[in-house]
Amino acid sequence: MKVTLNILLVIAGILFLHQALLAQPSPEWVFRYNGEGDFSDRFTCMTNDGYGNIYSGGSSVNIGTDRDFLIQKTDGDGNVIWRQMYNATGNGPDEITAIWVDGAQNVYVTGFGKSIDVGNDFLTLKFDLNGVLLWSTTYNYDVANAYDQPNSIAVD
Repeated sequence: MKVTLNILLVIAGILFLHQALLAQPSPEWVFRYNGEGDFSDRFTCMTNDGYGNIYSGGSSVNIGTDRDFLIQKTDGDGNVIWRQMYNATGNGPDEITAIWVDGAQNVYVTGFGKSIDVGNDFLTLKFDLNGVLLWSTTYNYDVANAYDQPNSIAVD
């Protein structure tokens, strides 16, 4: 009797696992964005805050300015709260590589931006909780004047 019970438990466990492995997750919501350029818009980094908001950073191709920073804040249901774009001075490829949100919901993004007469430089921006640009700064390693790219950001 004990062996039969153990066999039944093993069979029930296998059936349960089989069903769990076959189950496909379904998204609660999907967000799509298409800028004015060549349809190569992309988000390259994401984070969230303690209020359930989602922050995405990446780039969007725009006519005449190549790729520009694309920053977006959505609520937990996928509704866009605000979206901002930023073009570096050289009108070349600009892309966000990292994003951070502090406790006051200020958003910091960093990445590379094309500057005038040099390669790409570090480009870091700060936005307030409503998406208003508070400041921007660039860094160029001027010894080489080449391709500068940050890979992460953290704020204390």
